[in-house]
Amino acid sequence: MIERIRRFTQGGVEGAVIQVLEPNTHDLNQSLPEAHKRPGDATVTYTWHCWYVNHNARHIMVDAGYHAHETVDGLTQLGVPPGDIKLVLITHGDGDHVCGLLDADGHPTFPNARYVLSRALWDFWHDDAALTARYESEERCDIFRRIAATLEDRCEPFDDSAVLPGGIELRPAPGHRQGHVTYWVPTSDAPLAFVGDAIFDPVFVEHPSWPDRSDDEPEQAAESRRAILARAADSGALLLTGHIPYPGMGRVERADVVGTAYKWIPEEGRR
Repeated sequence: MIERIRRFTQGGVEGAVIQVLEPNTHDLNQSLPEAHKRPGDATVTYTWHCWYVNHNARHIMVDAGYHAHETVDGLTQLGVPPGDIKLVLITHGDGDHVCGLLDADGHPTFPNARYVLSRALWDFWHDDAALTARYESEERCDIFRRIAATLEDRCEPFDDSAVLPGGIELRPAPGHRQGHVTYWVPTSDAPLAFVGDAIFDPVFVEHPSWPDRSDDEPEQAAESRRAILARAADSGALLLTGHIPYPGMGRVERADVVGTAYKWIPEEGRR
């Protein structure tokens, strides 16, 4: 059985990475542009995460994983009933980040929460033509329609950057998927930065301008990534990523090696 929970503390704010799904392997060369493909075996480990945060005595989820039961199991290990979650911050609409918003019966996994997301994602979920063009399968499209219908009276979409109660910042980070955003949570020290899928592998920290071919708009995503990394390096933020090998936490420093922009410094957190 895989480890599901890795706790962390940053500036008096406690939280945890919840690992969902089983780790897998990925050929990094599938993501790299032709000019930057690696010779030989470029296999890397690929994991999936969502996050719990206790911020100002308020229980918060950032994304919800793919299966509600996995996310709820993680919260149970933390001693947090899903009904105690009061705020859910959604980075983007890929299934491994949002399908866990509904349980197996189609009910909200977090029945007492308010939900925050970008207006672009909200509009995408209500655009049948756009959904069909992306997913083709009617069954998959229906999942997102049901999520939108369930959140209809519970969500707050934002058109642009916003400061939420408690000083949490929503910042657009377009390029990976429609309406992708990041969340910057203030602490008494450096912020926590939940960056969703803006950074898939440390190679894109070292070379943030390299397009990632898994992004919908690779050049736009690279621009977003550069802005995230510059802010993270300046602020000392603890970055929490969706797929860098578990627990996917780290900080960045400007690199002193010619040809690279930043250095990824993994942080393990508390077991």
